[in-house]
Amino acid sequence: MAARHYYLYHEDRLIHVDPGLFSFTTFVPAALHPSLKHLPPGRVGAFTTGRTFGREPAVQLLKPLYHAERLLSHAAFLSLRDAHWRHHQPSFLVGALKERLAHCLQQFDTSHGRDWKFRLLVRSRATLEVWIEPLLDSDVQHEVALRSVVANRPDPELKTTALAASRSARELARAQGADDALLVSETGVVREAAWANFFWVDGHGVVHTSADGILLGITRRILLETHDCVLGTSALDDVVRQSSEAFITNSVSGIVPVTSIDGTPMPTSPGPVTTGLMAWYERAIGTLGEPVALDTTIDPLL
Repeated sequence: MAARHYYLYHEDRLIHVDPGLFSFTTFVPAALHPSLKHLPPGRVGAFTTGRTFGREPAVQLLKPLYHAERLLSHAAFLSLRDAHWRHHQPSFLVGALKERLAHCLQQFDTSHGRDWKFRLLVRSRATLEVWIEPLLDSDVQHEVALRSVVANRPDPELKTTALAASRSARELARAQGADDALLVSETGVVREAAWANFFWVDGHGVVHTSADGILLGITRRILLETHDCVLGTSALDDVVRQSSEAFITNSVSGIVPVTSIDGTPMPTSPGPVTTGLMAWYERAIGTLGEPVALDTTIDPLL
């Protein structure tokens, strides 16, 4: 497996971080670099994760403004931003991300041909962190077998660094031979996957997904803006019995077919609806993507 390396932009400095010293779950910044020791260790923050598509000179981002809007909304809810913070404009965050991606591509060997993964993270009122790393093959899911796990994420509508519930659910599902967890409530209502939104298709080809109690994902938003989908509440038993096919979505893997739920195979995987959406998504990257100008000069974050 290829080694993972993190590149952190903090106060306009590019810091190469040893992956062995970094835990995205606990956020202990004192172990990373001397310049980060003043940051509050372990504080819950808001973040968003995405990736690049394509190779130089045609590197693109898919709907970066959606990432910026969601991050700012969640940071405001967590009282991590105020009226005097320069980062309150989504367009500023998009520009900062594009500049740092371009700088990273200029500074480091990109001959490996991989795309890049990014995280924008806010943990304090005065700090925006931009984490960039090469996208590894293991980061991208191609198909998943799901195992239902009763789990409740704190503030499920928010994308925060409080990741314990999702991580525990995924570990439990994998211990039972699945690839990922399908989070359900105590009453058996289907919510989402550990780090992805969940969709299922009934026998009439109608796509269903949860209306609330979930993270409102970026790929989910793009799908709902461009395709018909029934938003509602679905019981796990009904989903297993009535699904003709199912898929999950997130910003790194895109649209991923589900092969089984709790050991029950999907009648088709990928089914015709999922296959059509996957093909559409590949085309959408070209039509909805925004270019990253590789000759961009870096601008101060603060």
